[in-house]
Amino acid sequence: IPTKVSCTQETCEEVLVFGAKDYAKSGYTTECGIAKKVDTQKYLKYKLQEHDVLISKIAPFRVAIIGKLNRSVLSNEHNFILRLKNQDNIKENAIALYMYLKSEKAQTHFKSKASNSASYQRIKKLDLEEINIPIFDDNVSQIVENFHTEQKLYSEIYETTMKIHTLHQAFDDKDTEDLGHCKICRVSKATHLRIDTWQPFKKGVPMCDKCSKNIMF
Repeated sequence: IPTKVSCTQETCEEVLVFGAKDYAKSGYTTECGIAKKVDTQKYLKYKLQEHDVLISKIAPFRVAIIGKLNRSVLSNEHNFILRLKNQDNIKENAIALYMYLKSEKAQTHFKSKASNSASYQRIKKLDLEEINIPIFDDNVSQIVENFHTEQKLYSEIYETTMKIHTLHQAFDDKDTEDLGHCKICRVSKATHLRIDTWQPFKKGVPMCDKCSKNIMF
């Protein structure tokens, strides 16, 4: 999806566009991205579905798995969309693919294949096709368990980071700050600033308690 989109046709729809900053460290991606009005017929191939797996074309080669979506989300042009053709056990197999692409083995492959430029490394569609993805039938249950364990561990990291952040607020003014609406649901009032676990010193993203609980970095 182009960075700037103008749309005046009847097929226009306000959607969320998934970008480089929307890759979560762990767990499902549900609603995220920047709201834009686009011609959904023109960009239909970018529309995301539940159980899609995304990988960024530009290093670092982040990976995301799409959960249940309540509104349309499109990917921008800087991500590959991987969609399983076989619908049998699609949830488990999508999780297995997601976890494999995040593995050191897969990431090493992408780094070795990536073309270099002055400012970034980039992988091509062929680099994805050449990767040797194993058959997950024998150990898919263990991979799914690892998927949930990873989320639990990142949740513990986040809670610890928030406790440390609270300690550093000892000298802040105690006046209640109006944080506006939640950036995720865009309906509820934000109750706190969600701090990313790998960027703990940034101010954070305004979120409501419900959305924050459903997202694991």
